[in-house]
Order: sequence, then C-alpha cells, then structure tokens
Amino acid sequence: MGAYGEQAVFANRCVLLFVRRAGELPTPRAHSKGGFVGDVLYIFGGCHSFHVPGMHHAGRVEWLSDLSSFNIHSFCWSRHPLRHVEGLILEPPIPVTAGQAGCFLPAGEIGYPGVFVLFGGISQSMTECGSDVCLINPDRGEWMSLMAPPRGTHDSVVSWPPGRCGHSVCALDSTRMLVLFGNLQPPTTQSSGGSPPPRRQRQGLPNGMDEEQADPPYHGQPAGDIWILTRIRVEHQSTRK
Repeated sequence: MGAYGEQAVFANRCVLLFVRRAGELPTPRAHSKGGFVGDVLYIFGGCHSFHVPGMHHAGRVEWLSDLSSFNIHSFCWSRHPLRHVEGLILEPPIPVTAGQAGCFLPAGEIGYPGVFVLFGGISQSMTECGSDVCLINPDRGEWMSLMAPPRGTHDSVVSWPPGRCGHSVCALDSTRMLVLFGNLQPPTTQSSGGSPPPRRQRQGLPNGMDEEQADPPYHGQPAGDIWILTRIRVEHQSTRK
C-alpha cells in the first residue's frame, strides 16, 4: 500500500487482519471513550445517529452510557452493567454526555482501586460542555459522579476546570490525571465572545473552491489551560456486598 504526496512518495505497508468477533458487541457509535487495563480494552458512552429517510442531514441522536470491553487475546466482547456506588439498582451514569476525554488511573495502595476517569463532554442539548467528573470501577461495575463544588463560607471556590470537549488527558500516576486544552464550547455553537483565530495565508485555492469552503467558519472557544486532577482517599463503604 502506498500513496503519493506533493513532495514524497509513501511506501508504507499495512497488514490487515480479519478478526472473528465473539460475545455481545457494542452498538455502532461516535464520540465514545476507550482505554486499556492490561489486555482488556474498555469502551464507554458516545452517541448514535439515526438518519431520517428522505431528509438531508436530519435524524435523531441516541446518547449512550453503557460500558463494554474487548479482550485482545480471546477477541471476545463483553457488556458490563453499571450501578451507582450507593445504589443496588442497575442504572447508567448521569448526566449522559458524549465526547468526554478520560483515562484509567491504575490501582495504587489500599483505598485506590483502578478506575476509569472521564471529564467534560457535550451535553445532550449540544449547547454547552459539561464539567462533571465520572468515575467508573469496571471490576465492581460501579460509578459515581463529581460536580464542581459550590462557594464556601468565605466566598472562596475550590479550583475546578471549566467544562470542555475535545481536550486531552493522560494518567500521571495512580492518583493524578492531566487535563489540557480543548474547546470550551461545542463545535456546533457559535462563540458569543471574542474573535475567531486568523485564517492561514493561502497561496492559491483549487479550482471551484472558494475561501469559505477551503477554511470553513470557526466555531468554539479554544482553551489554553492545563489542570491536574488529584484523587484522595475517602472512607466510604459501598452498599453492594
């Protein structure tokens, strides 16, 4: 397999393997989040669009909040029902969003289990970005959500990153996660404040393409901040036996 560019010819060779899949496959989706724990890949959330026949770019969006895993050795899919850490009834994490970014914090000392940490995402109304943190423990099938704390008695606010989508995250160790950059507004919403970034200077455009097509209108509000989220041990006993 190869390709031709303006200044070079690429001769990369890729080997494609057909994998026979087994188990309960997740539904097709976009804007989901995945991460590895050992040899198991976990996939959470996302959204699924249903096209309406006869209408251009129209349809219904289904927001997903299920957790599935894929074993890279057995090639087997599994679905993992979730319940709130304080509940006994199976229920998905709330609020339901898509486009979160997250990573696995590995298990540490006693009181620090391995958890899937998700932050941000786009609301179901697609008009704002969330700032909630969702923690999922795949081993126990439990989840919990954390929201920005309110103002204290001395009118001080605990530092909490603004809601965003399209950001990057990575685990620093078993207790800390790095959150950087992203978009403070959904890409479908026109930013109300500030000016869009300057367009790139172009030497020429292909025939039949105008400036608007070559560089579509900018939407959103890019973030340039970096945060470190740290988890601390909290004495809590689950109601699940």
